[in-house]
Amino acid sequence: MSLRPVSDIKQIEKYKPDDLFICCISFEERCINVVKHLNNSYTARRSLIIRYLADNEAGLRKKHQGIICDNLTGHIKNNNTIDPEFFDKYNPYSFWYFLEESFKDFNSIERITIDITTFTKSYLLSLLRFLRKRYPKAILRILYTKGIYPENESLTWGVKDITILPHFGGSRLDKKNSILILLLGYEDDRAYGIWEFIDPLKTVAIIADPPTYLGAEKPSRKFNEAILDHPDTIKDKVSAMDPLETRNKLSELYNDKEHEDLSFFIAPLGTKMQLIGVYLFFAEEVELSVGAPRAQIIYAYPARYNEKKYTLDYEKDRIWEFYIRPKDK
Repeated sequence: MSLRPVSDIKQIEKYKPDDLFICCISFEERCINVVKHLNNSYTARRSLIIRYLADNEAGLRKKHQGIICDNLTGHIKNNNTIDPEFFDKYNPYSFWYFLEESFKDFNSIERITIDITTFTKSYLLSLLRFLRKRYPKAILRILYTKGIYPENESLTWGVKDITILPHFGGSRLDKKNSILILLLGYEDDRAYGIWEFIDPLKTVAIIADPPTYLGAEKPSRKFNEAILDHPDTIKDKVSAMDPLETRNKLSELYNDKEHEDLSFFIAPLGTKMQLIGVYLFFAEEVELSVGAPRAQIIYAYPARYNEKKYTLDYEKDRIWEFYIRPKDK
């Protein structure tokens, strides 16, 4: 498993089509970047295109849907799957049930490409958990387009709900006797909301460093200064782009003898590649642990998205690629 930049996306295996191509339509223009970099010869047997139900989108999702579907025409053998599936972004349960029903008759899926760029974190975790459970021997290729964000604008405002994510909950939910791992990003309301909701015995606040680009960590430090400056907060850092650093850091904290009697809460508010590391930690450490797992992912749904200033720009000339391979390969 290693991260690398690519500009020409071909099949996972040279002479075999991918079995499944997955992407998500967003108000962000960068959601179209991966499909624009598909090699002319790229082929997948079928696709799954996610589009969230949302208000105040100013027609951007419809515009981007047209571009994505047009670009996928000719690449997907089963063109019936190019039509997007619509979901409520605040309800990952319905997404899980959809996946179970849609893939119950598909047994021989071995090569899956996922453009994670504009998935919500709750949906992406559910998707990865389902795919690995349903297709344990499949290769999962992760593709991601970096965004460039404003320095003085939060990405979201307010908190709609705080919950333990389905399929990522442990059995020890003692909030007062807990350690909270906050992977911090540009969303101060959500981070502070989780921090207050858990009110943990210990807090580890993690900043993305090295950042996705020069200076990208500065807004995160500014937005989250109330948490970072608290005298009891333990400050740490992991790479914004290397999922293995996040996985290793969580494993280190989880297995620390000082934390073995604490409930373990993870709040993934940082980058998407850090989220991949959170998933790997759960798949490789928590799910395989002896006895009842004591880790859970806590998630805060935002009340509103800062759509007009969510991303100022994005890397148009390259995609970041990362493989999640089955253990026997």
